Amino acid sequence: MNSNGYLIDNDLLFLPSEKAIKSVKSKKTQTLHAPAIRCLQLLIESKTTVPQASLYKAGWGEDALKKVSPATYYQCFVNLRKQLRKVDYYSKLLITVPKEGMRINDAIEIIPFTPSPEKREATKTEKIAAALKKVDVKRLVITALILAGVVSLLFIFVLGESEEKRVTLGNEDYQRCYEALPECVYVHSVQPSGVDVEQASPFIHAKNLSCKPTGRVFIHQGKARQTIFQCDKNINCHSLTYINKPP
Repeated sequence: MNSNGYLIDNDLLFLPSEKAIKSVKSKKTQTLHAPAIRCLQLLIESKTTVPQASLYKAGWGEDALKKVSPATYYQCFVNLRKQLRKVDYYSKLLITVPKEGMRINDAIEIIPFTPSPEKREATKTEKIAAALKKVDVKRLVITALILAGVVSLLFIFVLGESEEKRVTLGNEDYQRCYEALPECVYVHSVQPSGVDVEQASPFIHAKNLSCKPTGRVFIHQGKARQTIFQCDKNINCHSLTYINKPP
């Protein structure tokens, strides 16, 4: 398909150039990571079962089979399915074919989608530029100072909101579990089931982790080990790894 995007099930827009999926009905949007975008586009264009090896190469490059772990591969599709639900799309779009790969559900209609240039809404930058042309130099300076202050406050507010829920470290998203863990602790799990709070909570107490010395603590939950990253506000981190005890 040669288009700017795809209309899925007459309900969901997949726009690779914008790195996003959007709900036609609810207008909700989710930003996708590059591997998920490339894998989803390959699945849509193939119209058949795509082998795992092909998805590895599409998502992470030619040498992906050597460098990318199965956990990273599976987590990519776990996150993609979660993001589909977050935009209120609940149909079974992705079907796993055991021991082969993955395919798009044949029952779901997918057609090329190209946004109409005439209907494009002006961006915030374009609207501000048009408004500033109508004011004189003095008002321009005053307006610029006001806008700078507002933007700074909004940036601090948005940054604070995003850090409350999720922080990206490297290319992995770490989530904060509000009820069970301290405010500064974020967890990332390679398990398809997601973060295991019951595993993280006693581990924090056993290692006597504290928020005060560094500001933020990240826990990477692996199958055989736990890795701790203690970071300052500039994400300068040092790490410790512990082997999980057999159950």
